[in-house]
Amino acid sequence: MKNTATTGTETAAVRLEGRLSVMGALAGGRRKIERLFVDRAMDERRKFDLKDAAWRAGVKIEWRKRPDLDNMTGDKQHGGVLALAGLRSDPALGELTETDNLRFVVVLDGVEDPYSYGHCVRAFYTAGVDLLIRSPREWGPAEATIARASGGCSELINTAVAEVQPAADWCRERGFQILTSAKTDVGVSLFDVEFGPKNCLLVGGEKRGVTRSFLTAADKVISIPYGRKTEVSLGTVAAGSILAYEVMRRAGIVGSSTGSETD
Repeated sequence: MKNTATTGTETAAVRLEGRLSVMGALAGGRRKIERLFVDRAMDERRKFDLKDAAWRAGVKIEWRKRPDLDNMTGDKQHGGVLALAGLRSDPALGELTETDNLRFVVVLDGVEDPYSYGHCVRAFYTAGVDLLIRSPREWGPAEATIARASGGCSELINTAVAEVQPAADWCRERGFQILTSAKTDVGVSLFDVEFGPKNCLLVGGEKRGVTRSFLTAADKVISIPYGRKTEVSLGTVAAGSILAYEVMRRAGIVGSSTGSETD
């Protein structure tokens, strides 16, 4: 059992651990950071980056010794950074106002494991997705797991909330090609599909797979070619990553190949 008595961390809605998770939260501004604890012996470069991000977010850093942080978190996996934060509230899709510059949208539905959700978001963010539309769900304290699994990307990616069919309709009204993926003989091979200037990718969870609502909402169903015949299907994280990066490559989304750092 984690010992949090010395800090009052048990009262925080979300406890973000790890430098990338906290840096993402500070930069994203999508939740209130109530208290921020940092290892006073952290190397100067990382310390400077944290101080700069905290200053920009208007958050005061409380410097602590490493054993104190170990005691606050109950483990040694925090990387010298702990933030006590509130829950985030993503807007409903209809509340978005600035949508003209969107070119790549992902609709993610049915992913119930916070680790899988976080890994999906990490792939989508790094692939240049402009907007993530997620199905309605309250993650509660598991938001910390999502932030850690995503390397802080969940705090940075532009996110809205909607069910699948309204999300697909919203994207189609704005000129998006609606794409989804299924292991099927009637789908278009990923290597042959033509991506448009505006693409919306529907990604379903592993338990329910690609439901009929996904298939009927899509303009094109994409199949990912496998290197051998098998009854095994790729999981959501792997398939979503492959599809997102192929959209990035083929649709001409230009970014930068930087960083392999983890918390």
